[in-house]
Amino acid sequence: MIECSFLQFDIKGKPEEASVSSNNITSITLIISDTMIAALGVTPIANDLARALSRAHKITSLTYTGLTQRILEVLGQTGSIGASAALEYCGLTGKPEPASCLRADPVHLVTNHDHLAMSDPADLELGQADTDALVADILAQLAEDSWQLHALKPGAWYLTTNETINMRTFPVRDVIGKNIYDYLPVGPDALRWQKLQIEIQGVLHTSEVNKKREQAGKLPINSLWFWGAGPQETIESPNWHCWGNHYVLRGLEITKNVARKNLPVDVVSWIDELGTSKHLVVIDEHEKDVNPGNAINIIQSLLDALKTRKLKTLQITSSNGPMYTINKPGIMHYLTHFWRFSKKLDSYF
Repeated sequence: MIECSFLQFDIKGKPEEASVSSNNITSITLIISDTMIAALGVTPIANDLARALSRAHKITSLTYTGLTQRILEVLGQTGSIGASAALEYCGLTGKPEPASCLRADPVHLVTNHDHLAMSDPADLELGQADTDALVADILAQLAEDSWQLHALKPGAWYLTTNETINMRTFPVRDVIGKNIYDYLPVGPDALRWQKLQIEIQGVLHTSEVNKKREQAGKLPINSLWFWGAGPQETIESPNWHCWGNHYVLRGLEITKNVARKNLPVDVVSWIDELGTSKHLVVIDEHEKDVNPGNAINIIQSLLDALKTRKLKTLQITSSNGPMYTINKPGIMHYLTHFWRFSKKLDSYF
C-alpha cells in the first residue's frame, strides 16, 4: 500500500525533504460519487483520505448537488445544468444532441394529507423487465410523432422531441418527500407537459406491470417526473482535461468537444505524463464495476503525488458535499494543521 501521510519525520523530529518534480501539475480536481465514498469507507484508503481531508481547506460555496450538476459546476458550465438531460442522453447513447430532451424518471407519488409527495426512487426496486414493459404501455397508448421515450437505465428515462421546450424544471432529488405542486414545471410550455404527465399517470394506473408489482409488495410506478430541460450553453474553450467514463463527461465530449479519456490503470505513469492544464477526475460506479481496485489506486497515487510535490494542489469533492483543497505539504502547513484529528471518511461529505 502506498504511504499517504503528508510528512514523514526522522527520530529528531525534522521533516524529510520531499523531492520536487520538474513536472509540477498545477491542479487536479477529484470528484467521487456518494456511492463510491460509501464503498471506499470500508477499505484501507479511507484512513489516508480522511487524514488528508482533516488538514484541507474546506469550501462550502458550491451551489449544485447531484453528480451530474456537480461535474458541470466544477467545469464552470453552469449554463448547461438546467439542460443536463441532453448531455446525459448523448453520453449514454453516443448519438448527436437532440433538438430537446427531458429526463422522464419513473416515480411513486403518495397522498400526504392535502397534497401529493414523491417517494424516494431508491425504494422502487425497478428492474429492466418492468422498465421495458412500462415504457411499452406508455408508448402504445400515447404514441406521438413529436416525442420518443427511451429507458436507457431502469431509473433514468429520457424523452426526446424535435420541438423546443421552454420551461424550468426541478430535479427528482429536490422533490423527494415534498409537496410536488411546489415543484411542477413553470414557464410557457409548462401546462402542456403537466397535461402529458397526467395522461401518463392514467396509463400507469391501469398497467398490468403495476398490478403485479403491488401483489409482490413493491411500490407501483404511478407517474413520470419531467426535468433537465433548458437551453444549452455554448462553450468555446473549457480549458479542462477530463478523466472518467461518467455519461455526462461523454456527453460533453460529444456536444462540446471537451477533452476526455478513460481513467488510467497505470496511475503512476499517468501522473508523470500529465501537463500543467486543469484536470478533472471523476470516479463513479462505472469504475467500481469495471475495475474495483482502480479507484483506490488513483486516490493513493494522487495523495502520494502531493507528498512528493509532483502535484501542487488537489481538490476533492463528492456528489453533494463541500469542496476540499489540499496544497503540497510544508512545515508551516503541518504546524498549522497538526491539531486537526481525522474522522470517518463519510463525515466529510
